[in-house]
Amino acid sequence: MTRIFFLLLLTGCSSHSFSSPIKIFGAELILNNLCVLEYASPLDKGSYPLPFNTAGDCRLVTHQHTSIPNIQYVNGMYVMFIENNIKEGDKCRSEYTAVGVNNNGALFFTSKVKRSSSCFQSKENISFEYFSKFMINNLGNR
Repeated sequence: MTRIFFLLLLTGCSSHSFSSPIKIFGAELILNNLCVLEYASPLDKGSYPLPFNTAGDCRLVTHQHTSIPNIQYVNGMYVMFIENNIKEGDKCRSEYTAVGVNNNGALFFTSKVKRSSSCFQSKENISFEYFSKFMINNLGNR
């Protein structure tokens, strides 16, 4: 079962954005080219414009040097990061936020955005923990 899930993630996602749905606990997520997350869950269906300040190249954050999405189960939900890369000449900066899905298929969003002076970052476990607690304690779910 783990191998099948791994193969689906490997073949269904690119390093820039994902057009094939990511499925977690009955919820489907699609990141479109306008940095809008489209979703359908057992509880709700809609779209969520990500809270970025500048238009850029959005992508689901992957494990470093791969196209495998970095999704971790923390505090009762799968947490994933979406990064918005903004290129300015030969420099690149980014901003990122998180989305969560719990085992009932409920989606958790946050308006919290972190900024960085580099692009195509990987995330450490502490980032997943921080954003998951922020989503649970401050904003609830959709």
